[in-house]
Amino acid sequence: MQHWDGTLCGASGRILTPPVTPLDEQLDAPVRTCPYCGRDGVEWVPPAPAPGALEAAEEFMGWLRAAIEAKQQLAVAACGLVYLDDDWTEQGPGPGVWQVEDDGRPQLREADCGGWVATDRGTAPSEYEELDGAHVAHMAANDPRSVLARCVEDLALLQEHRHREVIVLDGLRPAENRLSCGACDASLFPCRTLARIAHAYRYDHPGWKKEWTP
Repeated sequence: MQHWDGTLCGASGRILTPPVTPLDEQLDAPVRTCPYCGRDGVEWVPPAPAPGALEAAEEFMGWLRAAIEAKQQLAVAACGLVYLDDDWTEQGPGPGVWQVEDDGRPQLREADCGGWVATDRGTAPSEYEELDGAHVAHMAANDPRSVLARCVEDLALLQEHRHREVIVLDGLRPAENRLSCGACDASLFPCRTLARIAHAYRYDHPGWKKEWTP
């Protein structure tokens, strides 16, 4: 409820004084008794977000979710197959744990089922290719299990820090509807947490926008 002096009342009591906009300048609603303080007033309608703000927030959220899920799907596809039953008639995705084997020539093997991920073995000696140890170690450190774990956490943070509408009342200017982070004190969206997560995916997924840079 908004009263004649411009102050606003809510379930928690009076929430703003002095007024942002005097009531007599926007009296286009029926007057009734405030259920919180007993004074006369009118229903107060919060302002809408700035034009395009919700669309921009949804575009960012959609891009980041798509980028994370695309990487997640690649990791699932790279997990390999393991046998699910005793008679070996069914197969399913493996745990995606890769380990390095080095018998003088570094190679990468699926830890659960023993299948080769990266090896210098070919069908003929002319097809053998020496693998670099640093490359193999890097692949093992970024095996599907690790990538999937990071994707799960990134999706959780995306949900926790999604945007919300906040009405800003400072008494000096008309009320403003801003989009802010739902988890931290950031007054803008995206917050730095989501902006930094998104920044790491800029090379992996098309559609990155420079204005999202943290």
